[in-house]
Amino acid sequence: MRWKLSFLITIASALTALATPIEVTVKGTSCIYFAGRTQGQLEAVSVTGDGSYYVLGDIHDYSKTAPIGIDVAALGSLISISATGKWGHWSGGQTGPDGYQDPDFSKKAYQLFGISSPKAKKNALVGVFLSGVPDPAATPPSLIFGTDPMTTPLLNQTFVIGSSLDNIVIPDGATTLYFGLHNGYEWNNNVGEVSVTITPVPEPGTLSLLGLGVLSFAGLSRRKRRQG
Repeated sequence: MRWKLSFLITIASALTALATPIEVTVKGTSCIYFAGRTQGQLEAVSVTGDGSYYVLGDIHDYSKTAPIGIDVAALGSLISISATGKWGHWSGGQTGPDGYQDPDFSKKAYQLFGISSPKAKKNALVGVFLSGVPDPAATPPSLIFGTDPMTTPLLNQTFVIGSSLDNIVIPDGATTLYFGLHNGYEWNNNVGEVSVTITPVPEPGTLSLLGLGVLSFAGLSRRKRRQG
């Protein structure tokens, strides 16, 4: 009887580990530009061009505008993400994480900090996988919402999540996933927040192994009963 209990506990623990979600709160002030960098590293970047005054202001307010990131090491290779809540550029213009208006490119400051600028709706929840500090000289191509698949992003390639995105493939070498609101610049005066849930998705091979374990358990149980 004791071996049965031990076996069942092992199976239950494996299933729980595979499906335990992570929940984070992402504020409207979360500036995805700044993913993977400290305030000192941001201040070392030469910020010029359209909106530079506002970008510098966001760097100055780094304690407010820093994006939230999660460790992806224990999440396997596939995840699904969902989000709920309201946020936006001002109190009267809040939306859900799907955003509003037709998709458009944000400002070039994305590339200044080494991550791609997606073509996405304003206020959309976006994410980016990193393995370290992004290199502006190796910025990947931009993804276009409604045209490009968002479930297979490269490292440093900003992708659109919105309110729900399933079966996202974590790129090889990724260590951290950052979240933010899609904006042009001036995140420090944004409002609201969204609740984000990241759920690991068991791969078919893993489920097959667990299934074989359950079948083995059933077979052992039958043999024990016949022998008893």
